[in-house]
Amino acid sequence: MSKMDIWILTLIPIYIFYITFLGLIMFARRFKAVKNHKIKLSYFRSYQEESPQDLKVVQNHFSNQFEVPVLFMITCLAIAILHQGKPLLFILGVIFILLRMGHSFIHLGSNNVKHRALVYFTGIFVLLVMWVALLISY
Repeated sequence: MSKMDIWILTLIPIYIFYITFLGLIMFARRFKAVKNHKIKLSYFRSYQEESPQDLKVVQNHFSNQFEVPVLFMITCLAIAILHQGKPLLFILGVIFILLRMGHSFIHLGSNNVKHRALVYFTGIFVLLVMWVALLISY
C-alpha cells in the first residue's frame, strides 16, 4: 500500500469524526429542546409526536450523513484496495469533505435551499469525478 493510499484512507476517520461532531450538535439541540419544554422526553421513544423545525432539520441532517457520504467512504476504500491512490484523488476527497461541511453550515444555519442544493450537487459531482478518475487509472 502506497503512502497516497494511506492518505486517502485517512479521509474516512476524518469524516467519521465530523459525523460524531454533528451527532454532538444534534444531542445538544435535543437536550435544549427537552430542557426548554419544546418537546417531551417521550418523543424519543418513537419520534411520532410533533417536534420543533430546528430539531427536525438537525435530525434529518445527521441521517443524511449515512447516505452519500457512505458512498464517499466506499470510494476511498476502493481507491486504497486497488492501490490507485493519487494526489488528484486525495485532493478531490478533501474537496468532498469541505463541501459536506459547507452543506452542514448552510443546512444548520440559514438553510437556503438553493445554496444547499448547489453545494450538495457539487459534492455529488466531485464523487463522480473520483470514480471516473479511479476507473481511468485502473
